[in-house]
Amino acid sequence: MAEEVEAVLVTAKQAHRHWGPRQILPFLARRRPDRALPAPSPAGELFHREGFSQTRTRRRGHRHPGAISLQAEAPKAVWTADFKGQFRTGDRLYGSPLTVADAYSRFLFTCSARLSTQQVEARPSFERLFHEDGLREAIRTDYGAPFVTSAFCGLSQLSAW
Repeated sequence: MAEEVEAVLVTAKQAHRHWGPRQILPFLARRRPDRALPAPSPAGELFHREGFSQTRTRRRGHRHPGAISLQAEAPKAVWTADFKGQFRTGDRLYGSPLTVADAYSRFLFTCSARLSTQQVEARPSFERLFHEDGLREAIRTDYGAPFVTSAFCGLSQLSAW
């Protein structure tokens, strides 16, 4: 990048301290259409080099002191279950695919289309999986229906079952 372009960018950044490269570059393009401006990433690197920004320190994740880690140590020890959103089928009905996978190998045990995310739709899939493969040490789910509710400890009928 040319030194004169760097000087223009630094001057604009000094005038607008809270703006990033994606705000400053269009601003300068309107004010100085004769200049060839860089892409946002080199401008951001320049701002970082000049001390306008610092790298953020990442927060460490917190865990409840009594929580047990659900790291999958072996195949079929921990499953993951999730409804993967909603989609419209060819007959104009909405469907929600339920996926159950092994947390260790990422093997997909089932991906079954359901009409809703209610427990009555999900339980038959789990019954079939438990009958074929037995119970697991743990099943990791997201915080959505039908796995978690606002009831005591977040237990739903499905998760208590």
